[in-house]
Amino acid sequence: MKKRGISPLIAVVLLVGIVVVISVLVYNFAIKIVEEQKEITESETNLALLCSQEINLNFFEICEDNNDLKIYMKNIGSVMIEGFKFKIFSLNEFAFDETNEILEPYVKKRFTLSLGSLSLSDIKKIEIIPVLSEGNCPGINLEIDSSIINECLEDEMSDQEGNS
Repeated sequence: MKKRGISPLIAVVLLVGIVVVISVLVYNFAIKIVEEQKEITESETNLALLCSQEINLNFFEICEDNNDLKIYMKNIGSVMIEGFKFKIFSLNEFAFDETNEILEPYVKKRFTLSLGSLSLSDIKKIEIIPVLSEGNCPGINLEIDSSIINECLEDEMSDQEGNS
């Protein structure tokens, strides 16, 4: 009985075919990953540009009322802010608060933050993170001296300008 193997020509053709099929599979997989990363990077860049160019907050006053911190601010940017996240840092701990209250462009509004267990005299920094429909903007840091925080007066801001 004669033993016959695959001719060298057929073996080369089979190997080239297998390599081509594997290359096409790897290319299709890689192109999907690259496109996804491109979309993510593009949306993050657009959000960062929007936040840096269109978000502008003006702070009028910070006062304390029954262990709540009231921050009066005006949106002087051209983008509607759909909420805020607040981080209040003290010497050894921090408190977190958030609101879904909308701050329209060119509107002044009061936001009330719960201090929780933090002491007013220990507050060192407040980080304010505007929330847009596209996502969260990088935080705006307010370095504050607790000595500038006064007791809130009842008529500091009319209810027509908005409360939180």
